Amino acid sequence: MNVIKIGIFMVCSFFYSCSKEEFVSKKVTDNSNSTNPIQYFSDQRCSTFSLVKPKVDFLFLWDNSGSQLFVTPETKSALNQLILKISSSFDFRMLLAPLLPSTTGSDPQYLVASNPDNLNSYATGLLTPYDQAPNKLSTFPTSNLGSREDGLNRVLTIMNTNRASGTGIFRNGAYTMIVIMSNGDDNSFVPEGWTPNEAQALTYVGSKRDDFQNLRDNILHSLQLRFFSLVGHQTCSEVPRVNVVYKTMSSYMYSESGASDQQGTYPDSYDICSMDFSNMFDGINSSISYQVVKHVYNYWPIATSASVAIDSNKITVTKDGANVPRSSSNGYEYVGYQTNRNTRIQPSAGEPFTGYMVKLNGSAQVTYPECLIINTQTPAEYFGYIHLANKPDVGTVFVSIDGTTIGQSTTNGWEYVGYKNNQNVKILDQSHPTTPGTPALNKTGYFLKMNGNGIYTNNSKVEVKYQPGL
Repeated sequence: MNVIKIGIFMVCSFFYSCSKEEFVSKKVTDNSNSTNPIQYFSDQRCSTFSLVKPKVDFLFLWDNSGSQLFVTPETKSALNQLILKISSSFDFRMLLAPLLPSTTGSDPQYLVASNPDNLNSYATGLLTPYDQAPNKLSTFPTSNLGSREDGLNRVLTIMNTNRASGTGIFRNGAYTMIVIMSNGDDNSFVPEGWTPNEAQALTYVGSKRDDFQNLRDNILHSLQLRFFSLVGHQTCSEVPRVNVVYKTMSSYMYSESGASDQQGTYPDSYDICSMDFSNMFDGINSSISYQVVKHVYNYWPIATSASVAIDSNKITVTKDGANVPRSSSNGYEYVGYQTNRNTRIQPSAGEPFTGYMVKLNGSAQVTYPECLIINTQTPAEYFGYIHLANKPDVGTVFVSIDGTTIGQSTTNGWEYVGYKNNQNVKILDQSHPTTPGTPALNKTGYFLKMNGNGIYTNNSKVEVKYQPGL
């Protein structure tokens, strides 16, 4: 008897000493976080940028009179600095030539170019490396023309000879920049040995104005033509008389250029009597840098790759801190993916871009120096089902989305719908819960169907805990 009682007691003690949890299945935790979360993009660009480097063509005429004022170590260094600065910003060509042609037939000219396309064999033969160009100035022969100077016609002759239909150096549709340096003045319009008075000089430069306008508008079709002059605005040790012709032509061409970077009576003209020759081109460089990029844009790129879709309803556009509305009159419109779409409308159409873009209308268009910030994101994907790794004990299911508990409900919550084969877990959106989402994401297994506020997106953190069912 005692043995039997003890045996029963031991069996009972064994059972009562065991934890209840050892006879209950452990809970399973399923995470249904998306492997393709929403991506966000924010991009700021200003109208000082250029999607395509502007074409800028220079003609530099260096004074090669007896004084050789403009061929010094300081001027060579200044030219080198200018070339380095413009090479990073522009698709440029720069033809260097002596101001006064030689009567012996030697008229050396040199070309520095970032883009040698469409040059003929003669122009190709003029090419010289960037770093060697300043030293080429020393090869310009000292003129034997005495005091005779015909600078304006020299410019026109060189430009016409070397335009696109000639050597190809000066291109159609480029910004054309003429730089003339002289410690004298054009006196070709009076008999040799005469000194023209100011009235004669002004009459002459006025007559040549039409030739320069024709060069700009009908021969080169320049986006802009400017005539920079480094000349004597006063008399000094190297300047016997005040310049009239060149500085007046600078003023004329500036007034018609649309530029707004200069002030004073003679814009685009610089006084060599008060000039630091080591920085002689600083004013020209800043003028060109400011004006060439002063474009007007009516299309603007959105910084995403072609393989990434955009939710057009989530685009926000800000211009210089002010919100730009979605509008076909004074705002932006999303135009999707564009191929070689010109972004610029002024001073001409240009700067094509391929990619996602917005169209800018009315006051939303961008003019230098304005900036745009465009925020975008990839589209949200909506999910109407949660796939479970195991068959659940429905009474133990616990669901949370982004830390919020979601209850069991056929209207706002979850409902267990059992086993399904190739179930598309995506839906179109919350307003269309019965419309399948695309591209489909099919899964096979056990599912919770999500309703109302239980529908989640690819940015949601979803967690489901349950005990496996039988």
